Amino acid sequence: MSEDGSCIILRVFNPTEELQNFEIEGVLQPICETNFLEKVELPISLKLQAYEIKTYKLKTRGE
Repeated sequence: MSEDGSCIILRVFNPTEELQNFEIEGVLQPICETNFLEKVELPISLKLQAYEIKTYKLKTRGE
């Protein structure tokens, strides 16, 4: 849960040496990409460079 309680936080890690693309499917949709402290909101990129960690704020679809 996000610090303000309004979103779900998802952190993903790419443990490989290659660029990885991914999708978020189901009832959750990404709102933005953020930093670990949830202070900076960035455009969504669903690509992870080698050994990269990203943090996303998600909400339930339809909210």
